[in-house]
Amino acid sequence: MKRLIMTSFVILTLLCILTGCSGLEFSQKNLIKTSNIIIEETTTVNSSDDIFVNLVSTRLNKNSNQPIKISSNKNKKNNKKSSYKKIKKEQRKEKNKKAKKCAKKTKNKTKHYTSKQLFLLSHLIYAEAGNCSNELQLGVGSVVLNRVKSSKFPNTIKGVIYQSGQYSCIWDGNFNKKPNKQSIKNAIYLLKNGSQLPKHVVFQAEFMQGRGIYKKVGNTYFCY
Repeated sequence: MKRLIMTSFVILTLLCILTGCSGLEFSQKNLIKTSNIIIEETTTVNSSDDIFVNLVSTRLNKNSNQPIKISSNKNKKNNKKSSYKKIKKEQRKEKNKKAKKCAKKTKNKTKHYTSKQLFLLSHLIYAEAGNCSNELQLGVGSVVLNRVKSSKFPNTIKGVIYQSGQYSCIWDGNFNKKPNKQSIKNAIYLLKNGSQLPKHVVFQAEFMQGRGIYKKVGNTYFCY
């Protein structure tokens, strides 16, 4: 009889665990009359929920030491934005470098000049070459600029033009004539871009001078 009661009790507890009954308390009073002794047994079975909670807690304790990896779309978007910004910064840097190089080149090419220098050079070109070709006018102005850079002549346009015994237009009055648009345009071009002849070409006249002839334009010799 005692064995039968115990087996039935075990079966009931197993059924409770399988069906998931929560907080089910069984109190059985089994009166066993054996030699006038009453044995009263009260058994309490914990629910299967408690077992599940215990299992989950053990799992969490095991995995608590491992790092948790979180992957989200926000992180991907942030990475894309940061890479896009980096590319834009690099492109801006390259553009700034190119702009600085272009600015340096233009500074080297463009030469500043004063209105006085333009006045002197344009008047000399017109007085010496008049209404002649651009080639001749540029050659006349280039000789003046080459003389300014040469150590054998004065180092200013005014000094070169007014040097005694060099240009006949100074003493015959032709220098004072108003230059035409062509002469002014060629003078501006030379002041911006420099001489159009080799630096050793420092003579210009209707006769040969110096050690040799570089070229002849019309009746004018350009010599060195």
